[in-house]
Order: sequence, then structure tokens, then C-alpha cells
Amino acid sequence: MSYILEALQRSQQAREQGQVPRLERLPLLDAGRRDAGARVPLWAWVLMGLSALAVAISLYAALRPAVVPILPPLAAQADVVTSAVEPPVAPLRPVPDAPSAAATRPPPLPARESGASASPPADLVAEIEAFKEAVRREQNAP
Repeated sequence: MSYILEALQRSQQAREQGQVPRLERLPLLDAGRRDAGARVPLWAWVLMGLSALAVAISLYAALRPAVVPILPPLAAQADVVTSAVEPPVAPLRPVPDAPSAAATRPPPLPARESGASASPPADLVAEIEAFKEAVRREQNAP
């Protein structure tokens, strides 16, 4: 607050003298300029170092030559190829006919007892009807 008041007083004095106040004369900017040359915090140096290390590792991985495996001489390769034995091939057997659709059907479900009630409970039916009625009322209401 006091910096602002000092700046206002200086600008008023400059107006009275007929001079336009300049930015470099303001005390706030002078103090900031002096602090800008101050020491950089340690965490900033660590962060910059880790960033540089990450860039260097990624450039190394991207630009390194491809690794070529060392192959044995051609004469040794020829011995290996000629000595390789192929596994015996089993003769192909014909595929049995697919079972008919009737054979793959599951057995039918047992019939329900005639005395068992297939209707839902009465309280559930009453709740469903009440819900339907509420929906109808909401749809008809403007």
C-alpha cells in the first residue's frame, strides 16, 4: 500500500513539474529488477537438470543405431540347417459329420404344476398400476 502511495506522490510531483513519469523510475519496478538477478532456487535447477536428462535419454533411444545380432559363419549355419530334423506329420483324419440340430437341442423344461399360480403378487400389481396412473397424470398435465 505504501509503495502505491509513494508512486502516486511521485507521479503528482512529476505532473507539477511538467514531466511525464517514466516506468523505470517507479520503485516497484526497480525492486523487482534487483531481485530478478537474485539466486535461482535449487528446485528450479533440479527440475531443469531432470528435464535435460530426459531429453538426452529420449534422443539417445531415438537416434541410436539398430542392434544387429552377430550371426555364426555361413558354414556353421549350413550344418545346422542340414542336421535339423522335421517332425513327422500325422496323416489327416476326416472330420466327423456335424451332429444334427435336433441332437444338440436341450431337453424341454418340465411342465408347471396346474395348481401353481402364474400371476404376480397382488401388492406388486397394485404398485405397478399406481405408477402407470401417476405417469398418465404427468403426461396429461400441461
